[in-house]
Amino acid sequence: MIKHLIASFVILLALTTTSAAAERKMLTDLPTAIETATKGDKLIFITYGREACGNCRSLKKLINERKVKLFDSEFVLVDLDCDDKTVSREFYDKYRALLKDAKTLPFVVVAKADGTPVSAISSYKDANAYNKFIIDAKKKAKTAK
Repeated sequence: MIKHLIASFVILLALTTTSAAAERKMLTDLPTAIETATKGDKLIFITYGREACGNCRSLKKLINERKVKLFDSEFVLVDLDCDDKTVSREFYDKYRALLKDAKTLPFVVVAKADGTPVSAISSYKDANAYNKFIIDAKKKAKTAK
């Protein structure tokens, strides 16, 4: 009985530790993301959505599970809340042209370190589609320098 309890505790601890370790650091405001990216000469991966959006939560899960290949050495991650009016205004002022036909959250933008947009997509995709989007965006960013 005690061995069973100890084994259960160890498994629970391992699962909790794994979940906590999987959580990716995502900034929540664009100016800080731009400042951080500029200092590190990184691209910015922007997700724009809301907590109540199932597609947005699914994308965050892919990011946290590292199924979407966003390496810390290449990207600053930022998660913007579309329900925040100030954040929405900032986001649309910068990226509206890229997302003019977008209708479904989440909106995803890859931008250069200074915030200049490189590429964008909308609605939920699988990990392979996001990874292809990231590869293409990195190529575009290199040729746009």
